[in-house]
Amino acid sequence: MKRIAMCWRPACYNRDCTLMADLYSDDITNDKAYPAATILQDIRSLIASGQREGPLLDYKADVSPKDNWPETIAAFANTFGGIIIFGVEGQADQPRRLTGYDPKGVEMKTRLGSTILSRIQPRPDIQIRIVNHDTDPSNEVAVLRVAEGAHPPYMHNKGDEHRIYIRSGAQKVEADYLQLNALYEKRSRTTPRATVSTSDLQQRLNVKTPGENRPSEHWYRCIITPESPGASRRLTAAVEQEFEEGIVRFFTGGMVGPGAKREQHLTLYQHQKDAGHEQVFAITSDGTVGYATHACTNTNDGLFFSPWDFCVDLINLLGLATWAYEHAHYYGELRLTVNIMVPEASHFSPGSFHGRLVLGPLFDPPPKVVTANTTAETRITLHPATGEAIRRALASIANDIARSTGTVLGPTFDEFATAFTDIALQTLAHP
Repeated sequence: MKRIAMCWRPACYNRDCTLMADLYSDDITNDKAYPAATILQDIRSLIASGQREGPLLDYKADVSPKDNWPETIAAFANTFGGIIIFGVEGQADQPRRLTGYDPKGVEMKTRLGSTILSRIQPRPDIQIRIVNHDTDPSNEVAVLRVAEGAHPPYMHNKGDEHRIYIRSGAQKVEADYLQLNALYEKRSRTTPRATVSTSDLQQRLNVKTPGENRPSEHWYRCIITPESPGASRRLTAAVEQEFEEGIVRFFTGGMVGPGAKREQHLTLYQHQKDAGHEQVFAITSDGTVGYATHACTNTNDGLFFSPWDFCVDLINLLGLATWAYEHAHYYGELRLTVNIMVPEASHFSPGSFHGRLVLGPLFDPPPKVVTANTTAETRITLHPATGEAIRRALASIANDIARSTGTVLGPTFDEFATAFTDIALQTLAHP
């Protein structure tokens, strides 16, 4: 029996006469809760019931850059939201059959997302699901859902043309003066969502002295913050589960994930890596990802800071953030901020990775002492994930840290960054 949703949308019924609302309300990207077979069944139910295009629904036979589908997305975002189904042949606004489209070797989810990012400003809140056609696996079917925008007007640009569209019936129309005024008024009436500020998050991302209930005197903290509000989403149990799975994948070597501490707009995870290294992770409702851990290893000769450990942790965090933003459907630019706090008397470890791939110090010359407080910041785009983007962010942060100690990145740094970035990308590619 299908779920019943009480909200206004096209009245679509399955064969058992229950109201079908999944495509409009459920998380279409969750292939476990919403498998491909159900996606195709629900699309066929739309077609069988003769559901025409309307204020919330549009069909496209193919995914073509020459088509007007990005304009339709902008119109949906400016009006009530809606969905586009790619791979449905029809006549006028009437669907006829589900044929799918030939992707021609293109990773279509990335193409759809990057096209929206390049042609619609600000970025609308979207979900994309690609499934293979069940009777012709060489073809695909895509569902692209856009939410009613909280920050209108959403402008479509193509070349030198910049236009604002709204949805009127089954058509997009260019907004007139009164409609444009209404969109700006809607933006001004939007109540800002209560979120965790960066300073609040910094206070929560702290680690304790081993065996004691007081803040540690040495730590590093990394915070990745979306530059636009488009990443906002509810912190549901599914979101927490996805984020926790990412923590296990990138940081704990397949161990059982840590428990969650929930607040209204923030979920914290604490993991005891070993007796001397506590790890704290955070994800917020506005899409911020945070991480903190102990900066130094306590030895008989004192506290030692390891650049190798720090860089590996940062690469893993960038992988975790990529994992999180893939599930959050966030395609925009991010701000990465890193703080390192160590006692003045702490030293650097030799900094060599005596492994199969890299030999030699990461910094040249190897620094002797870490300054007490170092801050570095850079900007990065993590979706789609590329090794070059992760390495560039790592090098930017590491070089700022190196210069604060009177040195620069060593000749083996690129080899080290490449080796561990490749490992992170392999982790992303094999869920």
